[in-house]
Amino acid sequence: MSQVGLMIKKFVVSLSIGLLLLTSCLTVFASEIPKYPAKPKPLTDPSQLVGFNLDEINIASPKNSLFGKIMLPERSLPHESPNPDRSFGTKIKQGLSIAGVYAGQEVVANLELGSGEDRTLYAPTLACPNSCPLESVTAYWRYNGYASTVRAWGCYNHTKGGWELLIYFNNFLTDFVRSYSEGSLYFTEVIKLSGIWRVALYNFTAGRWQEMCTTSNTFSGRTYGWDVWESYEWNTNWPDPFYNVESSGLQVYTGSTWYYCPSTYGEEWNTLPDNFAYSYGWYNNFYHWYVGP
Repeated sequence: MSQVGLMIKKFVVSLSIGLLLLTSCLTVFASEIPKYPAKPKPLTDPSQLVGFNLDEINIASPKNSLFGKIMLPERSLPHESPNPDRSFGTKIKQGLSIAGVYAGQEVVANLELGSGEDRTLYAPTLACPNSCPLESVTAYWRYNGYASTVRAWGCYNHTKGGWELLIYFNNFLTDFVRSYSEGSLYFTEVIKLSGIWRVALYNFTAGRWQEMCTTSNTFSGRTYGWDVWESYEWNTNWPDPFYNVESSGLQVYTGSTWYYCPSTYGEEWNTLPDNFAYSYGWYNNFYHWYVGP
């Protein structure tokens, strides 16, 4: 074999070995990248919604065995806005024909509120502007005599001044929550379809959007909407550890189209106290915010 041929042969062998090593490295790297389920797209066709009987797990229902045996989380009424003293997130502007909102909301299964005073945390809580009476709420509460924090997801009806639905996390996480880079998320929307206000959650077990509560009423006290971290009766003794809570992918539905929430549709809502000792802000204004740690 000529010297040139030998050099070519060595080059080909070296190139082959290099490609094998590169392929091996890429395979190892790819195997280390977390694989997250696809995030559901917002729904606009009410015929695609599924419904299930929720009485067995809805502690706000008189048909539930726990009804009346535990104090439900407090909500100030009338509730035109988040708590004016201790909130952060996105204010969703009124008007603009917004008829729906959608977001991925983080839950923290082991979040504990500090003891020493009654306290309620809604984080995140999602409400649509323009007279929408329903609100999709992540609720944590701990009142006098409680040994630990109660955690649930719920649907609050402002025209009734009460909870339509409240589901403990242990009955909620399996079907509605999955892990993503942002944390453990559920996906929810509050939307007016065919003249009916609806709150829906994406059910990962069923692979469908599930209708959770509905009403044909409107709430005249509601102008703007919000997607916020909101605390009640909570001035001292912040929880330790303080967990990060995020809301991501906030979208608004207007003109038969979903849009991410930039400054056209949203603005800052920040009424946290001066002594709030934790970080907060946006990864993207105004559709991906975080609070803490």
